[in-house]
Amino acid sequence: MARKRLQLVAKTVLGITIAASGVLTAAPNVLANEETPVVVQSIQYREGDHVLRLWKDYLEGVVHPLETIQPASVKGGDVGEGDEDKFKDLQFLKSLVGDSRIVMLGESTHGASEYNLSKVRLIQFLHEEMGFDVIAFESGLDAAFSSYVQSDSLSPLELMRSSVYPVWHTQEALPLFEYIADRRNSENPLILTGFDNQTLYSYRDFIQKWIGPVDSEMAGKWNQLEDKIWSWYAGDNNDLEQFYEEKPALLQGLQEISAFLQANGEKLKQAYPDDPELLNVTKRVLNNRIELVNTVLEASIKQRVTVASGEMPEFRLEEDTMYLRDRAMADNLAWLAEEVYPDKKIIVWGHNFHIRKSNTTVGNTYNTPNMTELLPEKLREESYVIGLYAHSGVSGDNMGEDSPFIPVQPGSVEYLLNETGHPYLFADLKNEQRRVWNAWMFTPRTGLYWGMFEELFIPREQYDGILFFRTVQTPQYIKK
Repeated sequence: MARKRLQLVAKTVLGITIAASGVLTAAPNVLANEETPVVVQSIQYREGDHVLRLWKDYLEGVVHPLETIQPASVKGGDVGEGDEDKFKDLQFLKSLVGDSRIVMLGESTHGASEYNLSKVRLIQFLHEEMGFDVIAFESGLDAAFSSYVQSDSLSPLELMRSSVYPVWHTQEALPLFEYIADRRNSENPLILTGFDNQTLYSYRDFIQKWIGPVDSEMAGKWNQLEDKIWSWYAGDNNDLEQFYEEKPALLQGLQEISAFLQANGEKLKQAYPDDPELLNVTKRVLNNRIELVNTVLEASIKQRVTVASGEMPEFRLEEDTMYLRDRAMADNLAWLAEEVYPDKKIIVWGHNFHIRKSNTTVGNTYNTPNMTELLPEKLREESYVIGLYAHSGVSGDNMGEDSPFIPVQPGSVEYLLNETGHPYLFADLKNEQRRVWNAWMFTPRTGLYWGMFEELFIPREQYDGILFFRTVQTPQYIKK
């Protein structure tokens, strides 16, 4: 099924023909009518050495090498004494990003030390020198924002653990949360939030802390409801009939909480007077929960039933859990940009899969519409999208275990950028016009997904820029 979906996308979207042998052959490119055959499972390019040299020579003259990926010192204001040039190698981004309102920072894997470090530094630069005020994580809207409003009473480590998923509980990401805490009460705070519809257990603690003093019974009821919802989402109960029986009570409970918030809003605002958005964010979280109960939980249970049976069901987009998650993330990010922070510039931290411009045009095994693709057109136009890729190394998987990169193919995105010889660099794609010497940006290339799988895509259609690393390593995870 996955293979059929991959071939369908490649044929209908990337302009590629499928030969009987299973070889994908690209349409003739600009290089002397040469063709670029590609094999799906182990993709191999047949581009001459002269072509690769041409592309390499051009790249060497236009990429932006980075002097360091280490975050700047957190303490002491925006620019410390003797630290005036800490971002001199990033100044080129001002003209590239321009007046974009949203900058999306991707990553080919969640488990790379160098990705974490470089993104923290980029966020510092975007905040201090380009006026970006909000950092939105691929983590629960509920846990991220509720942790931020408590940040005065949390250590940076506690803030990190309570706000974002464990894949980013690392020594390399910790400086970002030190930075957020340090700027919390300044004239120029960096606001932390999330856009995912999933959650962390820390949100239950916050409910008890916030709601308990006003109505301890309601706080207990809310947390019991949270336990039931998330046990259906990620538990091992596959009894659909039982879920259908419990569903009305789940929805009724959520409506009761909504009514409680409406009736006690002013009193609840007094607990966190410096964060007036908290009540509206909480109402949004409840809307996310209602959508979960109405659509996502049933899809999750059906998916588990299918996996257990070993059968391959007919694909239905409206029941696909990955699509439903990306749709919810797009809705939440749009809501944050349009309703909560309409006058602020936003940085997004997420996987390449979610932030790239059009997942449905990527040749891989999962071609559902992704978050950026599902955003309103205006926000897509206001976004500058940066993908992160590495040539080689080892990254951590979602459980923190080492996962070595597979070798890249000559002609792939990673191969070409690595040929420039820089340990880390930025390649601008947005401002390039198709020419013989940069044709790789405009033709199907492969890039590694999680360092383990080859994906086929046209780089310039997916990203405005690529931040590249010669090699990466697993982060230093901070475990409880």
